[in-house]
Amino acid sequence: MKKAIAGLMLMTATGAVAATPELPEEYAYLGIHGTQFFHDTNGQRQDSADLDSALLPGLQIGYRFQSDWSVQALYETGELDAEQGSGETDLDTAVIEGRRHFGSFDLAGFEPYAGIAVGHHEFSANGSDDTETLTGIGVGVQRAVASNVFIDVGARHDFILDNSRQDTQVYLGVNYAFGTGGDEPAPTPQQEPAKPQDSDNDGVPDSRDDCPDTPAGTPVNDAGCAIERDSDNDGVTNRNDQCPDTPEGAKVNDQGCHETLKESVRETLNVRFETASANVTEGSLPEIRDVAEAMREFPESTLVLEGHTDSVGNAEANRALSQRRAEAVKQVLVEEMGIAADRVSAEGYGESQPVADNDTAEGRAQNRRVESVLEASREAQQ
Repeated sequence: MKKAIAGLMLMTATGAVAATPELPEEYAYLGIHGTQFFHDTNGQRQDSADLDSALLPGLQIGYRFQSDWSVQALYETGELDAEQGSGETDLDTAVIEGRRHFGSFDLAGFEPYAGIAVGHHEFSANGSDDTETLTGIGVGVQRAVASNVFIDVGARHDFILDNSRQDTQVYLGVNYAFGTGGDEPAPTPQQEPAKPQDSDNDGVPDSRDDCPDTPAGTPVNDAGCAIERDSDNDGVTNRNDQCPDTPEGAKVNDQGCHETLKESVRETLNVRFETASANVTEGSLPEIRDVAEAMREFPESTLVLEGHTDSVGNAEANRALSQRRAEAVKQVLVEEMGIAADRVSAEGYGESQPVADNDTAEGRAQNRRVESVLEASREAQQ
């Protein structure tokens, strides 16, 4: 046991020459130590190395509660041959010590401290026990040798209050600090790279700025040149736009003016309805959306929606159903697609305008339809 502790302390002391880690200002710790005990007998100092127990092993626990102050409790035990040939004496020692640390002093990487201790010795020999109360003063140094691990080397001079004896101890301890891995050295500040020069402050460096004198606040493109404005978002810049207030979505020419529809366009819509109802199915919306887009491209056009049915059932009922279905498509265009209501009209023709034979299932399916007629403006037709 003693040899193991001595070996551990030797390795720790050797490692102390390496780069010194740092411990935080506050931490708790637990450790082991070995003490060389110098016992005062009849006024003469005796080295425990000459006795049966040269090294007293022990444990310690402590708490550094401020950067300059800590408290430690230790316990150690061993066997002494108090007088040559008189037999073995068991010694148990318990001590509490308060320490003042001097972190501003650096002794080759070691931090010095001084302390005041109180405690007691208990001697047991030949079936009798003797307890002594002690006070002591101590000095020492400590140093972190690895993350969470530090060594403690010191000496303490004890005053035995019961019989005026004085003892001295020299010790080496190894401690493990809890709750921290130690403060890492502050990283070396990285120098920010020099920002590329941008003479006109447009966000494009001079090295790739094709327009280095852009006025302040002017929006620019990737080449640093002013972005020409397009107020009506028709794809033609204001400088070239002869019609600066073109409605959104209108199809325009190179001068920024919307094109007009030259002639009416009839198209059968692939619109589906629930059976015997005028409810437009969700799958029909893309078809209606295409119609709305065409109306935006030609803002002067109007739209006629014509509803048709097959010949199954009452003719008047079919006409009313076709009217409701045409109105349903108009409602979608107006309420969901944003088309002005006065640009769309709806007519129901029932079974009066078939496009296929009502005697076959295929023909009847073709006759159940809604047709859209996108009409050009009167001025465009003239």
